[in-house]
Amino acid sequence: MTFEIHSDITNRSMAVAARAMRRVLRRKRNIIWAIFDWSVFFINALLLIPFDGEPFTLDAGTVISLLVEVMLLSVLLFQDRLNGMIACKNTLAGTKDYHIAFGEGLGAAAIAGNRHEIHGYRHRQPLGQLACKEHAAL
Repeated sequence: MTFEIHSDITNRSMAVAARAMRRVLRRKRNIIWAIFDWSVFFINALLLIPFDGEPFTLDAGTVISLLVEVMLLSVLLFQDRLNGMIACKNTLAGTKDYHIAFGEGLGAAAIAGNRHEIHGYRHRQPLGQLACKEHAAL
């Protein structure tokens, strides 16, 4: 019986992984940062509201505050997508698409991307042969 695992690493799959990690591993820190970020967002929004009947002026300080609001809101709403995009960009070349097969006479073999060879080993060689070639090369 042969077991095969196939995976494609995409921006969406990495965003799902980032969301799971944020909700499980960094839960307490995420809650603290979320409270801080949303409070900064709302305080900045309150400071943009003109009081005492003053007209709304679009000067440099207001434009900078509006840009900070837009950037902060986009990061707060799309932080998992941003983390997934960065993680997908930082993956090693040739590892975004992989196929691993385990079997009785097969051992373990892998194909990454469109390459049919990893570190000089051909697809579906038994694990013992992989180890022998690796030590022979040393």
